[in-house]
This record gives sequence, structure tokens and C-alpha cells, in this order.
Amino acid sequence: MVIKSYLVFPLQGQKNELQKQIEHLKWCEVVAAENKELLVIVAETESDEDEKNFLEELNNLKGLQHYSLVSGFNEK
Repeated sequence: MVIKSYLVFPLQGQKNELQKQIEHLKWCEVVAAENKELLVIVAETESDEDEKNFLEELNNLKGLQHYSLVSGFNEK
């Protein structure tokens, strides 16, 4: 199991729309910062392949400026 958290920076004015898109992704939960244009994702995948698919889906979302890995844990 791989658990990672990310800070997600949306394009200006796109936070709410990007959050809705992320909420539909498998393998993660998203929380919006209350005072910043920032989202936090916690992703939990079962395999390296699932993680690769998750990141591919995340990278293809409209309104995404960039994201940064905050921490990761891999149980093997």
C-alpha cells in the first residue's frame, strides 16, 4: 500500500472546479484550504500501477497549475 499527500495549486479562480474533479478520482480524498487557493490530497493506492494511474489522471485535470508531494509511505 502506498500513501502519499500532495499540496495542489489550482489556476487562479479554479479551486472549486478542480476540487470537484479531484473528488471523482479513485484512490484519494481532497480537502480545501479555507484561507488560500490550495487543496490537499491524501492518496492511498494498492500498487505502483495504481499510483501511476492516479498521477496520470491528476495531471490531466483542467485547472491544475501544479502539485507538490508532501510526504509518502510505502508498506512493502
